[in-house]
Amino acid sequence: MSKTLFISDLDGTLLGKNAELSEESARMLNEAYKKGLNFAVATARTAATVDSIMKSAAPTVPSVMQNGVSVYDIREKKYIKTETIAENAALSVIKMLEESGACPFIYTGENGMKTYYTELKNQAMKEFVDDRIKKFGKEFTKTEIPEALAAGGITYFAVMDSEHTVMTAVEKIKNTNSINFTYYKDIYDEKNWYLEIFADTASKKHGVEFLRSEYGFEKIVCFGDNLNDLAMFDAADVKIAVENANEKVKAAADTVIGKNTEDSVARYILENMEN
Repeated sequence: MSKTLFISDLDGTLLGKNAELSEESARMLNEAYKKGLNFAVATARTAATVDSIMKSAAPTVPSVMQNGVSVYDIREKKYIKTETIAENAALSVIKMLEESGACPFIYTGENGMKTYYTELKNQAMKEFVDDRIKKFGKEFTKTEIPEALAAGGITYFAVMDSEHTVMTAVEKIKNTNSINFTYYKDIYDEKNWYLEIFADTASKKHGVEFLRSEYGFEKIVCFGDNLNDLAMFDAADVKIAVENANEKVKAAADTVIGKNTEDSVARYILENMEN
């Protein structure tokens, strides 16, 4: 078996228009699988949406979900591991986000990730919920007491808001113990920013390092486009950015390939998997 793992971000990288895996990318990945390709994805998305998006070309290796919160086997439909935020840290984050005017989505580890919210504050949040319900059948639960979730194990906070609100929240949480976080502009809506908060034992870097250790990969080739992919780059041997990537990501890459809308990741893999 090949000792090389190819691992790709999804949105803006492997996925093309409408945040979908194109038929051509799926065809090329499946052709590469027949030749022995080891492939995983590393994404901010949850397993529920990745299951659907990648159903036509499911990764052969357990994949990194929610920026490293969990490692999930898409083919077997099971979690390999999940990192939970310490209760005291989760309570502190809830308070600081409230002070910042942010209304996060809150994910817990129960039943393969349940999602809660206190208020759908803006249009981006409303569209996010509508999209996930219609496309993927996800469930969202409104809660009046988010603090009660901390005892059960919070895995992830996701804020979707203006740059001002996100940066205000970042300033408040940045010195909090036991957490890691990433923030970046939405690639689909320039007025919207993301802030994602998770345990300090979780990141795309930790996820890639786990796959290398657990499955004995000697070489990691990764693909990314946004700032949350820089952590993954730190754990990879070969770093590849798509042409539409953030300039900081392209500067950190060893190679820049074509755009995500041109099936560039799948084509690169098929042409270079034996090199």
